[in-house]
This record gives sequence, structure tokens and C-alpha cells, in this order.
Amino acid sequence: MADHHPGPEGQRGQIIAYVHDPDQICWIAPSFSAYLQASADSIDDDREEFLNGPLDEQEQAEL
Repeated sequence: MADHHPGPEGQRGQIIAYVHDPDQICWIAPSFSAYLQASADSIDDDREEFLNGPLDEQEQAEL
């Protein structure tokens, strides 16, 4: 979730996740755009995992 009222050490718009049991708040990213970029980078770094199988020859050539 986007944090619009952060504490003194946070910044407005940071992305956090609330975890229940045990209750805690986890910092995810400094902004929504940084979160999206990190997600895209993660997909690019391990495309096979996200594509659910090995790349075919055409997909390999596009890399």
C-alpha cells in the first residue's frame, strides 16, 4: 500500500506491506515507480520463471 502518512524515518508515497500474525509493517520500495521498476527488473532477470517454461528460439533471439 502507498503510505501517505509516514513516520519520521519514512517518506510520503513509500510502498509498504502490512503483515498480520505477527503484526508488522514491511518496507517495500521508496515509491510506486521504484516498485514497478523493481518488479520489471525481477521479471527480466528470470524470464523463464515468469513465462512458466524455457524460452523458444525466437524468444532467445529477442533477448
